[in-house]
Amino acid sequence: IADDLIASEARYRGIVEGSLQGIIIQQDDRIVYANPAMATLFGYASPEAMIGLDPFDALIAETDIADFRERTQRAYAGEHLPPHPGWRARRSDGVELWLSSTAHDTEWRGRPAVTSFYFDITERVRAERASKDSERRYKSALRAGRAGAWETDFVAGTRLWSDEGQALFGLSLPGGLGKVGGPDDEYCNAIHPEDRSVVAE
Repeated sequence: IADDLIASEARYRGIVEGSLQGIIIQQDDRIVYANPAMATLFGYASPEAMIGLDPFDALIAETDIADFRERTQRAYAGEHLPPHPGWRARRSDGVELWLSSTAHDTEWRGRPAVTSFYFDITERVRAERASKDSERRYKSALRAGRAGAWETDFVAGTRLWSDEGQALFGLSLPGGLGKVGGPDDEYCNAIHPEDRSVVAE
């Protein structure tokens, strides 16, 4: 049994050490274990360089520490936590990262501890922010030019109106969502009767 236990532990350690996810174990507000991916993620020369660090102070941006600490206490209590959608974290060189993480209670050398798994989502967050910035600029340009816009989904039979488009046509649609075709088509109904056949075509 002892040999099986040693073999099992060796396999588990091999999986954790080779994981592309950052993994730490914390106990009494100190890091007691870090895998190589965690050290690389946070810019440390080796996992050993992270041992003894306060994870709240060393890893998490000040704005997110309270939330991180609260979730850690819930993990200590054995609560099953869903993945966190995004932390602001700090590398050892001060560079900001965005991380998603999961955590669960465990034991380290016979005492309660928390194991956390970290996923780098920095590029995804940057892409989402860039997309939102682009959308804001687009909406700003529409407002400045007093230009209306809409997007038609012929499969669903719906038309999504911008605020400016609704204003130009005197519409007030919940969520900006209108209809396409038929007697309830807000766009065609706003066209002069003499021009509707041309527009419909």
